[in-house]
Amino acid sequence: MPTPYNELAVSKYEDYPFAAFWQWLTEDNPIGCALHFHNQVEFIYVVTGMMDLCINNQKHTIGPNTFVMIHPNESHSISHNSGICYYFAVRFEPSVLYTSKQSVEELKCLIPFCISPGNRQRIFRHTELNELMPHGDLRSYIESLVNEWEKRPLGFMFQMRNRITAIFVAIIRAWDKQSPDDTDNISSDLTFAINYAQNYILTHCNDVNEAELAKECNISYSYFSRSFKKLMGMSFNQYVNHVRINEAQRRLVSSNASVTDIALSLGFSSSSHFIHTFKSIKGITPNQFKQQYHNK
Repeated sequence: MPTPYNELAVSKYEDYPFAAFWQWLTEDNPIGCALHFHNQVEFIYVVTGMMDLCINNQKHTIGPNTFVMIHPNESHSISHNSGICYYFAVRFEPSVLYTSKQSVEELKCLIPFCISPGNRQRIFRHTELNELMPHGDLRSYIESLVNEWEKRPLGFMFQMRNRITAIFVAIIRAWDKQSPDDTDNISSDLTFAINYAQNYILTHCNDVNEAELAKECNISYSYFSRSFKKLMGMSFNQYVNHVRINEAQRRLVSSNASVTDIALSLGFSSSSHFIHTFKSIKGITPNQFKQQYHNK
């Protein structure tokens, strides 16, 4: 059996926007990965045995023939539960799905997929897999991604992009079937304005104002606010807090700054507001997260 994968080495990605691997978990080798987070989307497919997958401090016990999607910057860990657990994992940068010129329809699909699942389904158990990908074997797609990555034959990057895109399409169609898209009445100008706002928030999350952004995009505040929530699956303020907490997560484990300093630098009115928001998104307090991360 292989030794546990090196988390840091996998995260380096060499010169590629993705990576794939397989892993065994047993009682003697119980840790798939300790608590961590990254900027990539991650697909997990369990082949045999049972694992405990903790995402934002919510524990899920996952059995054979189960597929899970982990969004960027979600803190998560994987550990053995029972049996010999064998699983595949694929990580990729959201940019894999983007092109140099994105259409409105593409943005409507990509934005919620690459930001946060909200209430959308992220775990597809064995009884749901045929419905998720009725015209293709999801396990074979995931396994082929691992094989392509390990062997790297000519053109493997194109093949990996194609496979990842096929799984992405299957997921967004499953979401649409569960909750039909109601964004058809959002214009192309508004879609691109919201995409601009999203990118602006990523670099100005400590000081951003919805009304001012709407004005800058030449769109009324109320229309911008309603449309932002419809397209993103969360309100403007919820999204800003989502970005702030992801940045706080990084600062907590990479600096010696206090919780109060981090809270104020990211635009929170007080440390208590920051702690409450952090716990509502990540499931634990900032200090608990920092302690768990450094004790891994």
